[in-house]
Amino acid sequence: MSIKQDFIRGNPRIEIISHHGRPVEIPQAWRPVLGDTDILVAIPDMHMYHYDSNLDNFRYGAETMQDFLHHLQGLKQNLAGHGRRMQVAQLGDMFELRFPGYNGKPLSVDQIAGSHPTYRSILQALWSLDPILIYGNHDLKHDAHKESRFSARIGSVYLEHGYGADNWYNFSNPGKRLFGAGMFCFRSFRRIEANICRLALATGYLRKDQFFATGICSGEQTRGNITDYAQYQHRQLKHFRKVYREFEADQRPRIIIGAHTHRPYLDPHFGNGQSIFVDAGAFTDGRSDFAVVTNEEVAICRYRRQPVATRVAAAREHRRVAPTTATEPVMAAYDARMTSES
Repeated sequence: MSIKQDFIRGNPRIEIISHHGRPVEIPQAWRPVLGDTDILVAIPDMHMYHYDSNLDNFRYGAETMQDFLHHLQGLKQNLAGHGRRMQVAQLGDMFELRFPGYNGKPLSVDQIAGSHPTYRSILQALWSLDPILIYGNHDLKHDAHKESRFSARIGSVYLEHGYGADNWYNFSNPGKRLFGAGMFCFRSFRRIEANICRLALATGYLRKDQFFATGICSGEQTRGNITDYAQYQHRQLKHFRKVYREFEADQRPRIIIGAHTHRPYLDPHFGNGQSIFVDAGAFTDGRSDFAVVTNEEVAICRYRRQPVATRVAAAREHRRVAPTTATEPVMAAYDARMTSES
């Protein structure tokens, strides 16, 4: 299947950003890489947080995600009508649970989902796609991941979040012995930052809807560039080379897809030319990236955001809508799916 013809289908908001705007062709000898699946869509880090918090960076691209999921819903239904199958995977860090709690209280997934109607709608749309859930270091333990996993495999495509490349001092690898100490320092810093944020709000230095988190790019600015080799985190490549070699020779994946870095990157000659490595980028921090694989092609795409003026108008309209109360958990659709499968 062709990514342009069978996945994009003339949607003007979808743009291929890898490989000079063209899909990478999968060698004939590797096909089919997806087994009985025809299209795989991998959604990277989202970092959803409380909509009204200055630490929430996802809200700037919420409309984009909503429209993107509507595209996937229509596409999945159309493909099914022709005997074709599309699989969606979320690569982890769907929620931001490493930040200190909103108003001093720890956040739950239901509180994040209930902080705005758009967030509830996004999660309901995502659950309707029956996604494979992979956990990341920012949402390692939460009540949405009842069937999440560290990694997944579809045919000869391997998926993993990718935090295993980091050390404890990167504040991002729960598998390291000193991760707990690192996270204590990280959260302590964020608490101090939150107090500064409250002071800045009280004095008018910071707008109520302005993002404020040291070391993180604001989602108010759109970013759509692809990452080149010199800019990419080489420890990530080292990690996934190790993962690749750990498989038996005849079981090694032809395509490896990760996330975690927020830097979209594609290497068509990974593993001495025997594999393709894809970092799907991020759907936060001003980015709206995702990866697409068919049995013939692979590409990193982005879903174009609305013009700034349109986003500002939409944000103002959103603020007129009172957040929904979490009287009925947003995970109800997910729980119903789990019940039906058990």
